[in-house]
Amino acid sequence: MNDNKTDNKKSSSKKCKCCTESCTDEHNEINYKDLYIQTLANYQNLQKRIAKDIKRTHISVRRDIISDFINVYDAAKTGAKYNEQGPVLIFNAFKKSLQNLNITIIDNDFLSNHKISKFDDSYFDAVIKTQTDDETLDGHINEIITDGFFDELLQETLVHAKVSVYSYCQTDKK
Repeated sequence: MNDNKTDNKKSSSKKCKCCTESCTDEHNEINYKDLYIQTLANYQNLQKRIAKDIKRTHISVRRDIISDFINVYDAAKTGAKYNEQGPVLIFNAFKKSLQNLNITIIDNDFLSNHKISKFDDSYFDAVIKTQTDDETLDGHINEIITDGFFDELLQETLVHAKVSVYSYCQTDKK
């Protein structure tokens, strides 16, 4: 009977994943060193692939930005030939370049499109206080002195618009 038990142990050896024969338990053990080397190689390949993708993205973004400024250069050069239209051509080329980059100019159009009339420090810097005796105008924007710029993609103000803000000042009416 003892002979049958030893025969059962020999016949219970497992099939090996790497070969078709029955193998011992020692052969079935995972080779951690080979697994580590393979994983490390995969990780290094991933790093190289990511680095190439980043470089391609930088090149693409740079090409897009430079092409916009080349258009501005062309407008400036054309404007130099025709003095009256020169500044208008340059201004329009810059404006179009900013639009292509999803940059919104914070100007009077921005105020009316976003229905903004009160001072908001997320878009504006108050540089002048204009006194008024109309209490309803207190804290409202009087005028935009210099335009600001808002990045639509990042949803943040890049340059705050400089504005004049009304400040209520009670006057004695006699």
